[in-house]
Amino acid sequence: MMKDEEELVTEHFAGWASTYEEDIAKMVERDWGVKYEDFVKLIMEPCKLRLCMRILDAATGTGLISISIARMLSGNCKILGIDITDAMLDKAKANIRAESLGDAISLKKASAENIPSDDNTYDLVVCSLALHHMNVRRALREFVRVLKPGGRIVVADVCAPEGWRTLYGKVGVAIYRFLFMRKKESKAEAKSELYTRKEWEAMVAEFGGTESQSNEFFNKNNEWAPGVIITSWIQN
Repeated sequence: MMKDEEELVTEHFAGWASTYEEDIAKMVERDWGVKYEDFVKLIMEPCKLRLCMRILDAATGTGLISISIARMLSGNCKILGIDITDAMLDKAKANIRAESLGDAISLKKASAENIPSDDNTYDLVVCSLALHHMNVRRALREFVRVLKPGGRIVVADVCAPEGWRTLYGKVGVAIYRFLFMRKKESKAEAKSELYTRKEWEAMVAEFGGTESQSNEFFNKNNEWAPGVIITSWIQN
């Protein structure tokens, strides 16, 4: 992610931190027809959680995924949550403190494109609804680097409909972004990278992933609007 793009994303999420949890829950149910608590459970399933795991929660936001994992493991794990936005990390700290999970979860200000961890550190890397704001391949290379051989990657992200790859779709998306996403608060979304399910599956293969699974939810209000996909794989 270029510096100006990172600043856009940081500013976007700094202004969103106070209402993020309520807003994201409404969005997931409104657009993709899944209650947020059920969506989190769907992310947890392919994580194959077990006691004493070392886990990276990339772009942790307000810490909801880290907290869900730590609860499921009764605190018997070590999770590092990273994020580039101070306001999100402040909210995450408060949430972790309220759950008394400080022994299991630590936080650090850092980008998923430049993870401050050694190679072969984690059993699991998870990233929820954030990767489209980054250079996706650069972040995935970092996920692979810090993951132990045979470790697992689980990504939940906004997903492009296949129709976006048609000529009509490409023109329509370009016009929409130009006309309706020029406001300051929309610029971070306008620059986001969205991939189709087929493109996600091809990327997993490109990075050497095996035993991959994907679960896609289409936008229930508009077939041309983005859906969401949960993709998981083992990295050998």
